[in-house]
Amino acid sequence: MENRYAVHPEQVKRFTTEELRRHFHIPTLFVSGELKLYYSHEDRVVIGGAMPAAEPITLDAGDFLRTEYFLERREIGIVNVGGQGTVTVDGEAFVLEHKDFLYIGLGHEDVQFASSSGEQAKFYLVSATAHRAYPTQKKAAIAELTPNHLGEAAASNVRNLYQVIHADGIQSCQLMMGITQLETNNTWNTMPAHIHDRRMEVYLYLDIEEDARVFHFMGSHLKQDILLWQMRKQSFHLHGPFIQVQVQRITHLFGQWREKTIHSKIWTLSQWIS
Repeated sequence: MENRYAVHPEQVKRFTTEELRRHFHIPTLFVSGELKLYYSHEDRVVIGGAMPAAEPITLDAGDFLRTEYFLERREIGIVNVGGQGTVTVDGEAFVLEHKDFLYIGLGHEDVQFASSSGEQAKFYLVSATAHRAYPTQKKAAIAELTPNHLGEAAASNVRNLYQVIHADGIQSCQLMMGITQLETNNTWNTMPAHIHDRRMEVYLYLDIEEDARVFHFMGSHLKQDILLWQMRKQSFHLHGPFIQVQVQRITHLFGQWREKTIHSKIWTLSQWIS
């Protein structure tokens, strides 16, 4: 498991592009036959990718978490972004198709990942600390949910938001997860501009064409200094305060941690500075 330490905004504004990427970007999340895990000191979040080949992969943090098993004091959200796969939780098997979600609550000791078809499964993992157990639950996000239609063409931010793990969906302690899909010819995902103070967020970008790019703009809403870097293909971003834009339609999976698991409760930039 790779360690990612938290940084202060005063440090971040002095970062070079290389330093920004080293702290906030994960270039390699899926490796055939391996479990890749990253521990962020921002809210003690664990992010990972499991890509089982011929043999199943066990969810195991080794000695890093200093617990008897991974979910002893944690909950986890899982999304399959590859071919069909199976997640087995203490002997109970859950088949996950492409972009299916699975939530596993605190206290489950044995979690196994396996690929079911010729195309390997890719399990995206997001884990937060937990204080109580909630039921394990599967959800086919695209097929089973009615999206929230957001944005407007004039602002180039028309998009569909599928909320999966949240206050009115799959219940959890503090983890929130879902999918946002931009419509064709729309580029801005974060409008209206809003504040990410007191909530940590991570993104996995999907459906990015070979010649497309995602740009992140980071910095304080009270200053003009802006930090920028770009990402391409299937890519992962560990959140700091930012605005993003992309040159083509993309899909991204988001995970959040905060006191309230109500997705609509955001502070817009105008509210913050008024």
